[in-house]
Amino acid sequence: MTKRKKIKVAIQGIATSFHEVAALTYFDQPIETIECLSFHKLCEALKSGKADVAVMAIENSIAGSILPNYFLLQDYHFSIVGELYLPIHMHLLALPGVKIDAITSIESHPMAIRQCSEFLFSLKG
Repeated sequence: MTKRKKIKVAIQGIATSFHEVAALTYFDQPIETIECLSFHKLCEALKSGKADVAVMAIENSIAGSILPNYFLLQDYHFSIVGELYLPIHMHLLALPGVKIDAITSIESHPMAIRQCSEFLFSLKG
């Protein structure tokens, strides 16, 4: 019995990121994720052969199209071979005992801020 080689999947971000969740959900076999800190580096990993495939967000149902990624697909002449809709759930975290009205600033990835903009606006009171 031969062991199947794991597919190397480039993701933007690190382990436990939404891109890794999408990759693990999409493939029906064990994979090896190649962590890339930018979409450009993800494309370079695929182009150079460090990765067999890549998982790249190109649409966000709340924030809209991720235009820079469309341009990367065009520049690198990559083809889209599959699609996955992944529900995203965000959480606001604070230290134990901190009340929501005591929070004066929130820091996160710009896309996460955009995805939560209605909730954050509702906090203005």
